[in-house]
Amino acid sequence: RFGILLFHRIAPLVDGVPPPTHNVTPGRFREQITGLLDRGFVVARLDDMVEARRHRSVLSPKTFAITFDDAYETVYRNAWPVLTELGLPATVFISTAFLDRQEPFPFDRWARQYGRVVSAETYRPITENQCREMADSGLVTIGAHTHTHRDFRGRASEFQVDLADGLRQLDVRFGHRSRALAFPFGYADETLIDVARATGVTCALTTRAALIEPDADPFSWGRFNVYESDTATTLEAKLQGWYSWVPRLEERMTER
Repeated sequence: RFGILLFHRIAPLVDGVPPPTHNVTPGRFREQITGLLDRGFVVARLDDMVEARRHRSVLSPKTFAITFDDAYETVYRNAWPVLTELGLPATVFISTAFLDRQEPFPFDRWARQYGRVVSAETYRPITENQCREMADSGLVTIGAHTHTHRDFRGRASEFQVDLADGLRQLDVRFGHRSRALAFPFGYADETLIDVARATGVTCALTTRAALIEPDADPFSWGRFNVYESDTATTLEAKLQGWYSWVPRLEERMTER
């Protein structure tokens, strides 16, 4: 079994403004990752995990992957230097409609409310050049997050078109290659999973808080959201399976 960690924004706090949503401060990010390394954890490429599953290879104990959804510029400015210093791989999932935009993501309520009083670097999407610099290093892999980042549940045909558009733009901008997918908002139903499988992505990730079992479908792999309140200790607990009862409980409650 292995785990996948999910980060979003990596931004410092702003005095007088509530913390951004789904944010980890740069200092806390460094503490979380180095703390896991000190505990004997190993960071692997997501692509290597897919290959290990395909060939039924055994991964090193305490293996996990680092992923970033939405591709805020703060990933480049604040997380990328830490990854480079430590030589750690990661996957950044990009919604291509927002590359090089100066305005906030349409789903970023915090930026819409406080954008006039905080630096644009705290909410601005990443740029194509920043992505290319990270990808050219060999450490960062660019993944697909659809083109427009919408909730496509119940709209499989729209999802198929939007995902194909996003994949095509990634190929044009960064070179043709197989890519992993992260469902927007982590939402997926069986029809979306079937579309992802048929589109040819290598795997598709949700936000279901669970470890990846050896026989798990790679087109519905879960991930653990990482929060500012997380320490290396709580992340170790997540990656050791102590939090995996949460989705099972949610499924039971839904069934009732």
